[in-house]
Amino acid sequence: MMKAVRNYGIEDVRVEDIPKPIPKQGEALIRILYSGICCADLHIYKKGMFITYTPETMGHEFVGEIADPNGGSLTVGQLVVGDPRVPCLKCSACRTQGYQRCESLGFIGEVSQGCFTQYIAMPWEKLIPINRPEKLSHGALVEPLAVALHICVEAHVGKNDHVVVLGCGPIGLLTVAVAKQVFQAKTVTAVDIVDSRLQRAAQAGADFQLKDISQSSLSEFDIAVEAAGIGVTFQAGLDHLRPGGTLAMVGIFENPVSIQPNALIGKELRIIGCNTYTREDLQQAAEIIGKGTLSLDFVISRIISLDEAPEAFKALAGDHKNDLKILLQAH
Repeated sequence: MMKAVRNYGIEDVRVEDIPKPIPKQGEALIRILYSGICCADLHIYKKGMFITYTPETMGHEFVGEIADPNGGSLTVGQLVVGDPRVPCLKCSACRTQGYQRCESLGFIGEVSQGCFTQYIAMPWEKLIPINRPEKLSHGALVEPLAVALHICVEAHVGKNDHVVVLGCGPIGLLTVAVAKQVFQAKTVTAVDIVDSRLQRAAQAGADFQLKDISQSSLSEFDIAVEAAGIGVTFQAGLDHLRPGGTLAMVGIFENPVSIQPNALIGKELRIIGCNTYTREDLQQAAEIIGKGTLSLDFVISRIISLDEAPEAFKALAGDHKNDLKILLQAH
């Protein structure tokens, strides 16, 4: 038996013992070291979004060690992260290997056992080896870092671009870091209403940190990243882009929104959706974290035990936005 964090419904997360998985043919058994609570996990917790079965072990961001390669090419003790996506493999997107665009894309922790536990069995081809970083916990950030990389790739962030990131949760902050430190954008402006998140944005590399985009000394931006999932930031992105600019949408909207689209039409703006990542994005994120070339301490609020997960979900879903990325330590 092993300990697991299980979803039983809206605002009902429990810690209980479940059977330790036995890997099938073509699967390896991974000993989970650290896993991360994602905004998607919060949407499951607050609204019951995405989830297929209850109860289900939650979580899709993790770093772990091979406990049993089960005949595969990986070795016992090797550090790995996983591609947690579960595409249908039948739709037009899947037929062209655009799995991030799958019509019915699911994740472990939603359609099958997740990683908020001590062990997980996954197919060999879903595992990505990673060099052991100086801070092992940073390995759990490979998946969200891949999201930030995908955003910057899809938005074509370049060295001459002025970028604004609207919403400084974990994905927003990682996008700040990637846009500035990896893609070397000319300026990156971070916008959020929470002082502590703006302080972390500065640590991530933001040139400017604002509570209101209208306070910016820049009259317009080349690229806006909507990472909050609310109507006001959607509209702000449209209104403050230069003609021909790009709005990258990554925030998950829990509620319908209304916008005034005239800026979109008049300035011939480009809106793109950014859903997860490609395999190449995951591999690049694993390489960056394995080499330790990107400081990531700014995004981790605290590391807790699996037993503390229910209280962590309550805190993350509350009105006080003191926490960012909370990691669960499984062993």
